[in-house]
Amino acid sequence: MYHPGKVLAVHSCKDKNIIGEDSTQATLGMWDDNVITFMVIPEIANKIKKGDIALVDYRPISEKAPFPRHTIIKVLKANKGKEIWNEYTSYLKKKKGPLLESQKKDKSKILKQPAAHTYAG
Repeated sequence: MYHPGKVLAVHSCKDKNIIGEDSTQATLGMWDDNVITFMVIPEIANKIKKGDIALVDYRPISEKAPFPRHTIIKVLKANKGKEIWNEYTSYLKKKKGPLLESQKKDKSKILKQPAAHTYAG
């Protein structure tokens, strides 16, 4: 299983303001409104940029460790990225449903998700 996300920031030791191991991570705004930082595979670490659409590997690490890999494995450039991003985000909008008239007039009436972190994947 794979999930797309929009690159919000890239964290590399090539940045003079970052000190640490010689690997690259990227913070993504995911299609389902989550914001998560993932490891980037070395083959694309120099190519990933803010604003790109990245594909994250959510396959299990192994049968004995059924936790997601959470690794960015591809960058979907130009129209390919836009198409995938639009497909996933339009699905989310349909799933959430349209805003009520009262919500359109006063955005403060939109029900918010609970502050508690409930993600278990």
